[in-house]
Amino acid sequence: MANSIITRILNREEFKTQPPVLIDIGASGGYHKRWKAIAPYAYCLAFDADDRKLDYVEKENSFFKKQFILNSLVFPEKKEAVDFYLTRSPQCSSTLPPDAAALKDWAYASYFDVEKKVSLPAMVLTEAMAKAGLQYVDWFKTDSQGIDLALFKSLPENIRNAATVVEMEPGIIDAYAGENKMYEILAFFNKAPFWLADIVIKGFPRMPGAYLAGGKTMMKKLFIFSQRTSPGWGEMLFLNTMKNNPTLRQLLLGWMVGTIEKQHGYSLEIAKQGQATYKDPIFTELAAYSARQMQLNILRLGFIPFLVKKFKALAGLE
Repeated sequence: MANSIITRILNREEFKTQPPVLIDIGASGGYHKRWKAIAPYAYCLAFDADDRKLDYVEKENSFFKKQFILNSLVFPEKKEAVDFYLTRSPQCSSTLPPDAAALKDWAYASYFDVEKKVSLPAMVLTEAMAKAGLQYVDWFKTDSQGIDLALFKSLPENIRNAATVVEMEPGIIDAYAGENKMYEILAFFNKAPFWLADIVIKGFPRMPGAYLAGGKTMMKKLFIFSQRTSPGWGEMLFLNTMKNNPTLRQLLLGWMVGTIEKQHGYSLEIAKQGQATYKDPIFTELAAYSARQMQLNILRLGFIPFLVKKFKALAGLE
């Protein structure tokens, strides 16, 4: 039922005249699953400087109402060209040089081995948006290997603060020279009109690559996968607080995103705000839907993880 409501909202005049705008920086991973419900109605501006993976991105453009792929590096500052470090793993390629000395203590250090340094054409984000005829951002997603925050801050403040969703994937350990770390991003968003709705901590074993010398590749992988991982980076999702006089369109988009993310309490709050501010009858329907989903979470046994954690604590297993 959620998809049918979302479809009806996206067919409203607010989104016909102003389709959702999605920014995807570091798009080599392909189509973003979180965008599935809104992609057919949205404009997407995608970048990936590592041309070893760019052909894969181009195959995905049928998912969007319109997609723009610029064969250029996006950078926080105006420069004609920027050094780009192509690493053994394309997902680790960056405008920042890998910190080899710090990485040597980690199992996947070889992923960051620089195979080649190239000079690529670059443009600032606002210039790229202008080329695509885009004047606003609704969903900002970046995995730029060390410059996520710098890229977001390169946008004018009014565009930043009007965004509904911001996704970043900052590092926790030292992986690149001069990178934006997770603690910097938390400090920045603590003073911005956003709240942290989700964080997934990822990592790999702290184990020098020298331990893996020799032996068969499969055994090396099994050895690595058998070790305990330590935090290395995190996938963070921030949602707009909707406290700065949001437009009707912003509230509708916020409700949709909250529902997609199963943040039904947030969506209910937005729906009630819409009821009080704009008197549009759709917000009554949205409020009822969100309240019902919160109640249904009990029937879906949503409380089980809490009980398991409580039991483990009482049994001394944590």
